[in-house]
Amino acid sequence: MKKIKRRMGLFLIFVMMISSTGVVFGEVGQEQKNKISEIESENKNLEKKKEEAQAEVNKLESQVADISVTLNNTNAKLASTENKIDSAEKKLKKAQEQENSQYDSMKVRIQYMYENGNTQMIDLLFNSDSITDFMDKAEYITELSEYDRNMLNELVRTKETIANTKKELETKKKELVSLQKQQKDSMNQLIALSASKQSEVDSYNGIIQQNEAAVEDLEAEIAQMEKQAAEEESRRIAEEESRKKEQQEANNGNKGTTTPVTQAPVINTRHTGTGSYSWPLPGQHTISSNYGDTDGRSSGHNGVDIAAPAGTPIVAACSGTVEWANYSSSAGNWVGISHGGGITTVYMHMSAIAVSAGQKVKEGQTIGYVGTTGWSTGNHLHFGVRVNGAWANPWNFLK
Repeated sequence: MKKIKRRMGLFLIFVMMISSTGVVFGEVGQEQKNKISEIESENKNLEKKKEEAQAEVNKLESQVADISVTLNNTNAKLASTENKIDSAEKKLKKAQEQENSQYDSMKVRIQYMYENGNTQMIDLLFNSDSITDFMDKAEYITELSEYDRNMLNELVRTKETIANTKKELETKKKELVSLQKQQKDSMNQLIALSASKQSEVDSYNGIIQQNEAAVEDLEAEIAQMEKQAAEEESRRIAEEESRKKEQQEANNGNKGTTTPVTQAPVINTRHTGTGSYSWPLPGQHTISSNYGDTDGRSSGHNGVDIAAPAGTPIVAACSGTVEWANYSSSAGNWVGISHGGGITTVYMHMSAIAVSAGQKVKEGQTIGYVGTTGWSTGNHLHFGVRVNGAWANPWNFLK
């Protein structure tokens, strides 16, 4: 958008450096302008490809974020499982120690009873107060042995339960480790693909920036060429005016001669066109230079020059929108009005402008006043019509 505005500024300053001289710069820098058009077309395609690649990058980054959340959950489950395995190992170790302790105690008691079997029973008999006391003590010894067996069995069962739990946890850990690897591999693949797409986006950006720099260089080249063309035309006009002045002075010095002074023809008859646009200078119909006249120009006159006193109101030939209203070194104070369909009417050399760019105007509304600003040799209005950027015969649009 900035480049479009910049080129529009160049257009308003330099394009069609026009006046009654009929100078047209349409072909200046045409090769460069064609290159700019090609570069801008290429950049448009690159922008589209860049947008598609960037959309893919965004999609991949979103997938990476999703799988990262899943991987974090897997890591948390794996850590919890490893903690449970550690706890089971500690319980298993403790149960093994308890089993060993219980088994050692039981072995001591069994060994003692084996070694002192008969003596133990005789001592128990003599040391008992009664048969009831003897029976109670004998039963206690039996219960103690049974307790040892029950405790040992219970410890074995506990140890087996803990071992089975540990085995299940280790199986779950293997599954989580496998899942974790799959998720890491998937995330790494997505990251690599995203990096590749981002590299593609960066490549497009680099080419686009290079193209924009090339366009700026071409625009600068065009501006320089147009400036040189304008300076050359300005020098030509100055030389032509100097020759005319010298001829006039020579003619005034030839007293007694009957040679008339050569003057540009002036058409005083009222012209009528074949169009529907109103006459831009109501009451003024003196044509000092018609469309297509050469008058020493390198190309034909691109408008109609209507002579009129300074300050005469200039009106819009047709309703439309003011495209520009500013000063040009060649056209002086000038106004361009867009009427749609690519048609623009142009009014030059005004002494003052009465409208502004972007303003809506109606047919017959005053838009400025006759003057002789810019490249002009007398008070007049240069009225022209452009169709899609090319000059056209105004009589095809005027009534």
